[in-house]
Amino acid sequence: FPYIVPKHFIFRTLVELAFVVFFLKTPKPLNSKTYFLFGFLIIIGFINLLGINPLNSLNSNFERMDGYLNLIHLIMFFWLLKTLDKKGWQVIFLSLIIVNLISNVTFLIKPDTAGLIGNTGYMAAFNLLCMVLILIGMKQYALFAAAVLILNLYVSYLTGSRAWAVSCFVFIACIAFRYLDKKAVISFILIGLLYAGGAFTYVSDSKMSNKSVESVKTRMLSYKYTLKGWLDRPITGYGQENFYAVHSKYFPAKIFERYKWLDNPHSVYLEWLIETGIIGLCLYLSLFVLTFKRIFKIKHMSYYEKTVIYAGLLAYMTHNFFTFDTLVSYLPFIILLGYIWSRETF
Repeated sequence: FPYIVPKHFIFRTLVELAFVVFFLKTPKPLNSKTYFLFGFLIIIGFINLLGINPLNSLNSNFERMDGYLNLIHLIMFFWLLKTLDKKGWQVIFLSLIIVNLISNVTFLIKPDTAGLIGNTGYMAAFNLLCMVLILIGMKQYALFAAAVLILNLYVSYLTGSRAWAVSCFVFIACIAFRYLDKKAVISFILIGLLYAGGAFTYVSDSKMSNKSVESVKTRMLSYKYTLKGWLDRPITGYGQENFYAVHSKYFPAKIFERYKWLDNPHSVYLEWLIETGIIGLCLYLSLFVLTFKRIFKIKHMSYYEKTVIYAGLLAYMTHNFFTFDTLVSYLPFIILLGYIWSRETF
């Protein structure tokens, strides 16, 4: 799995080295801001031990390489990011703009594998979060960032991702709601929903769209049997990366022609629910609650910056209804969280 394994090995190695070097030079004691992170890890770890396959929960397989080890490294990465100052974040933003440029150019060169990403859905998720980060950090690199942003939107459109399209609608609606007349924005949202409904009806009647419609129907069936499986272990779930047990027990024959095997429910929220139960899902959602609360409390953050971040987080949360996270979407999301939680220092 050349698009999965190398990325994870490089990411984990670099994070571990940076973490060790940083704490040898500037050891940081535990405080109220880190108690939640350690508590989060301990609870999820305990849930994995109660799951049906704790070993699989630790690192999954080489196709995904998700699970508890990945969660630990993501939290380590977040901790490093939130210690950065203004100059550090300028470097991060410039690096991200360059990486996004390279990713989008390679997509255009080799669209069948989504360039260096490996999947068009992953590419759309990556670009969605990069769009938000570019809008936040583009002040220092205005023309270059604007050019990359245009390319970002064009490539995202080429991916054909429905989740990206819906998320962008949410992002634009949130921006408009903060800047324009509220009644006009509500009208815009209603018109957009009517247009989307009409478009879906047209698409449903089109022979050329059978594949797309069947994909939606299949996804709805997978959500249904996921919830059915959750009822068997509602409190702590099956453990991270153990969705295969639900798939094996409740897999509906109706979707066999399209999917022979599913290793996750293709919804971040359902994935947390089925794998870590209602406890894990509540913990995951609390990350967003605490982050929104944090943004609200930062007094010196500009109205524009808060607006983009609010809209970006809501767009990402919308995107998570229809897909699952991978390392290429985790990284920009953790970068965004790290920026928010370090923003009070500059």
